[in-house]
Amino acid sequence: MTKSISIKRTMLFFIAFVVLMTAFILSSSLASAESGSGGTISAEKRAEIEKKQKERQSSRGAEMEKHKAEIEAKKAEIEAKHEENKEKLADKKLENCKKKETRINTSMQKIADRKTKQLEVFNKIADRTIAFYEEKGLTLANYDALVTDVDAKRAAAEAEIANLKTSTVDFKCDTEDPLKVSDVFKQAREGSSTALKAYKTSVKNLIVGVKSVSSTDVKKDGDQ
Repeated sequence: MTKSISIKRTMLFFIAFVVLMTAFILSSSLASAESGSGGTISAEKRAEIEKKQKERQSSRGAEMEKHKAEIEAKKAEIEAKHEENKEKLADKKLENCKKKETRINTSMQKIADRKTKQLEVFNKIADRTIAFYEEKGLTLANYDALVTDVDAKRAAAEAEIANLKTSTVDFKCDTEDPLKVSDVFKQAREGSSTALKAYKTSVKNLIVGVKSVSSTDVKKDGDQ
């Protein structure tokens, strides 16, 4: 019961975060449009934005490969640990495990699906915030540093989610070492949770920064 309440609270917090972030993007866009600062960007500006996007994608790819190597190292540690002490479940333990087999597999898949959706939402919010900043021609002193951090955290989160998906295998109680499957998934779940939390914080920092200069620009336009 306590675990169920905790999960519900986490989901409610996540939904509230998404709603607030989406509301900010929409309200900022409307405020900018009302102040007359909007408009169609030039082809040159569009080309510059697309160039930056490609550079960021390349950088994220390198960060993701780096993080994948770290994940593989952790998995290797788990493999080595279980190689020394392979253990099959027997008798009563095996019987009890089989009763929970379907529930375990369903739970693993739900966790992977939920975290994948969280990643997609964070990506969408980050992309929209960056697009808003660049298309409106705003200026923030530490913008590049904030975006670099967002890209690094995004690459780490994407690597962890990819690992979580591959770790979500068909759990069988009668395999040679079912506990290894459990440990591998547990490590992937914890890694993805940590990475998503760091990514969310990084996106939040970017939004706060962009909002600060957006509000300032709107105020200036209103005073003119």
